[in-house]
Amino acid sequence: MKFSRRNFIRLGGATAVGALGFGSFAFGQKKFFFAAQLPDGMLTDPLFGYTADDFRQYLGTKFSLTTEGAAVTAVLTAVKSSVVSGNKTARNKKAECFMLSFHLPSDVLQATYTVSHWRFGTFDLFLVPGKSDKAESLLHAVVNRV
Repeated sequence: MKFSRRNFIRLGGATAVGALGFGSFAFGQKKFFFAAQLPDGMLTDPLFGYTADDFRQYLGTKFSLTTEGAAVTAVLTAVKSSVVSGNKTARNKKAECFMLSFHLPSDVLQATYTVSHWRFGTFDLFLVPGKSDKAESLLHAVVNRV
């Protein structure tokens, strides 16, 4: 059977157009970001809309941290941003990663804390203990939106 160059080019072009048109369908990927695809309650979470710059404005202010009946007052001491790599697609233009550090009067355990602040309201954060260069007790939370 003779397969001409012209037929080969037509078949190759049709295959390329088909792959472009059905690529996201074939590989199970979605091209667009829709709010309806977010988990229930995500858009109503107070932390959802806050950025690192929002927290930077309140450095040095007090936050109330509560877990399993115990409450402690902590001071926001640092907000450190990280570079988000691979941030070139349309849905990731607002990707952001930052770490919040809270100074505490005493050591506390790693846990999910209910955080309260007069400006940010109440939200839950998973906080991990650490120490500063001056051996002060700190709690760290990483917020990662990719």
